[in-house]
Amino acid sequence: MILAPELSLFAFKISKLYEKLGGEAEFQTMEDQLYIKCRGDGLGHIAVTGYMSDATGTGCNTLNFELSLDQTQLKRTIDELDQVLQEYPERKV
Repeated sequence: MILAPELSLFAFKISKLYEKLGGEAEFQTMEDQLYIKCRGDGLGHIAVTGYMSDATGTGCNTLNFELSLDQTQLKRTIDELDQVLQEYPERKV
């Protein structure tokens, strides 16, 4: 399950990475089934690493991944995260 506060924090961090080109933006679900780490080198190159699991705990199937992106490719991700957060905003409790 992905929670709106998790997405909101990731959207904030990835926006900062887009602006500054350097640093990191991490996303991790509460159940630890999805983890994404974006690291900028300060020159516009973004290394993305992470994993996805089909279940929590041990004995589950896990896909590890690595991607190389250009900083300009983050803009679409930021826009899409904003759209999701507009559809499913954080609930204030």
